[in-house]
Amino acid sequence: MNWKRLGLILVYIVVIFAMVSPIVMTILTSFKTQSEIYIFPPTIIPRNPTLEAYKNVIFSSSIPKQFYNSLKVSVLTIALTVTLGSLAGYAFARASFPGKNFLLFFLLGTQMIPGLGNAIALYYMAFKLGMLNTHLVLVLVYSAASTPISVWLMKSYFEQIPPELEQAAQVDGCTPYQALTRIVLPLARPGMVASALMVFVAAWNEFLISLLMITRTALKTFPVGLYAFIGQFQMDWPRISAAATLGVVPLVLLFLLLQRHFVAGLTAGAVKA
Repeated sequence: MNWKRLGLILVYIVVIFAMVSPIVMTILTSFKTQSEIYIFPPTIIPRNPTLEAYKNVIFSSSIPKQFYNSLKVSVLTIALTVTLGSLAGYAFARASFPGKNFLLFFLLGTQMIPGLGNAIALYYMAFKLGMLNTHLVLVLVYSAASTPISVWLMKSYFEQIPPELEQAAQVDGCTPYQALTRIVLPLARPGMVASALMVFVAAWNEFLISLLMITRTALKTFPVGLYAFIGQFQMDWPRISAAATLGVVPLVLLFLLLQRHFVAGLTAGAVKA
């Protein structure tokens, strides 16, 4: 018997169980009643499964509106970040200019600043600009936070596309802009998809900045709306679990639909062409 292989399999099982069990427990809890949460001994499988928590979340709370708000902010963040990241990544991949390496590592260095480190400064700037309680401020902050990673990812991907393709297109009569939009960007689609997915996950799950910048219930995003289910003396676990389960659905669907492009985009640059 290969004990090393068996031990590796057991480690994989433990890791998978540790990752999957919280998700399964959240889904099962969403079908329980509030009274069943506190019975002893605790139950794993709901005794009397009910959709009451889902009905309450969908029809009697602000979660649907906040769900839409998060979707709106995330999509706009993707549009801005991927556009800026693609253009900057293309410039870093193709052009040679003084300070290029410094700028690249400066962008990477901005990712080392903790979220709490600039929260007060961001709030003060938004207040002075009159952008509090607007989704625009969230889009700008999220884009600023995600653009450096997008630039690095797109730079790596553009470096795998031979410049000769653009040169051939220009010989055939394309302008540099047409060569970029008609030749390079279609080939870079997997990298753009990988960048978009990472930006979407970051924007969809972000909590602190949204909590600081948005105080109006109708404008709050989904993570902040989920926080509203936490009471002073009691937590409504079925509703929290139901809302959390619904909140994961867009991420899972998006990844399942685009997983092939996502994997291809992430592996770009791993092997030198």
